[in-house]
Amino acid sequence: MLFGYKLFPTEEVAANEEKNEQQKHLGEFQLLKTIGTGTFGRVYLSKDAKTSTFYAMKVLKKSEIVRLRQVEHINNEKQILKEISFPFIVDLICTFQDEKSLFMLEEYVVGGEIFSHLRRAGKIEMVMIPIHFREIITSSGHDTAVDWWALGILAYEMLMGYPPFSDEEVFGIYEKILGGKISFSSTLEPLAKDFIKRLLTSDRTRRLGNLKEGSADVKAHQWFKGVDWKALLRKEVIAPIIPIFSHPGDTVSKAIVLILDVGC
Repeated sequence: MLFGYKLFPTEEVAANEEKNEQQKHLGEFQLLKTIGTGTFGRVYLSKDAKTSTFYAMKVLKKSEIVRLRQVEHINNEKQILKEISFPFIVDLICTFQDEKSLFMLEEYVVGGEIFSHLRRAGKIEMVMIPIHFREIITSSGHDTAVDWWALGILAYEMLMGYPPFSDEEVFGIYEKILGGKISFSSTLEPLAKDFIKRLLTSDRTRRLGNLKEGSADVKAHQWFKGVDWKALLRKEVIAPIIPIFSHPGDTVSKAIVLILDVGC
């Protein structure tokens, strides 16, 4: 079943979950504006009719999810978001469904997407392409090491404005990934280059983040010298992009952009 009551260990838990899921319904919300689109549907800025609280509501078409064989993927997404509680990840408030659609009600955060600000600043010049993981391409099995590879891809794209491995054909991308050669702009700070190279190391047993100290090695890299990670977690660090908005449901992504040294 969609939204995966089968994921739960007992029928009693499944029944309780289904009861909780259906406590909300679409009629309780006003859908104000489309703020995002995707393969399965749209994301709307919505407002609770009773409390006037603003939310982001993902409306997913069941028919498309089934057609594309993504039922397990959607169930996993829901379950992961339910279990995660972290200051920099939007909260999943609740989920519900009707005959045609699945609804995921999430915390609404004013300010737009980070990539929209990067594009405006001239950092991102082309459409993002899917991340291809070396271990998956080689069918060598994969674990959390692929997450550190993904961080390397993200860091490269944010600093350079385009992917490290690109080609008109998918197999061309695969060949470049397996070749492992990465080109950098001459203006990129050496420590930033070193950070990315260590994350995109072909041998996962030597990949930054996948060593004995795990994420501590990543945070200890010299490129992050001066970063107070505890203060960052407490949200005491001044953000480089500060949204300007007139009310909690504002969708205009104006912002104060601070010029910080990010090593590029």
